[in-house]
Amino acid sequence: TDDATVAIIPTPPSASPAAAPVAPTPNSPPPAGARPASQAPASGAGYAAALAKHSSQVRFWTRKAEANKTAYALEQLASALKTRAGLTGDLDDYAAAEGALESAFATGPSTASLRLVRAGLNLSLHRLDRVAADLDAAAAGAVVTGTTRVAIDGLRGDLALQRGDYAEALTRYKAADEAQASA
Repeated sequence: TDDATVAIIPTPPSASPAAAPVAPTPNSPPPAGARPASQAPASGAGYAAALAKHSSQVRFWTRKAEANKTAYALEQLASALKTRAGLTGDLDDYAAAEGALESAFATGPSTASLRLVRAGLNLSLHRLDRVAADLDAAAAGAVVTGTTRVAIDGLRGDLALQRGDYAEALTRYKAADEAQASA
């Protein structure tokens, strides 16, 4: 599976093959040892390569946004900053991502992709009360592509997981997988 679609990385409760997974209930705690995929340890060559890649994207989209302040360039800059902030925890990157999003919304139309980036940023910052409105607006667009549907369902799954509604999270992740298969 692609890391972007994995919500949690469970640690098996025992090494015994007889240990069967138990389906979570809406109010059950996450599996023992589970942690969000975005909180994987930040070290090693893989981390350095990912940081270099996303820093390069930030530089690229910063130049593009400075040269031509389009909503698209600002959206891509916000996305790159959010991704790098997720790797480093740098609050300045989160703040810069938010500023780029504000400029993007002021510059051009409110597209589904722009709303998805903002929903992802708010989810990353645990502003859970702000996420659903952007997801609803993205889903209500005139044309919702398969890729957009996957992103909406995945983010709805992440939101449900953060709220402790594990059954809903599982339902949304399965919907995202189905949408991915048909996209």
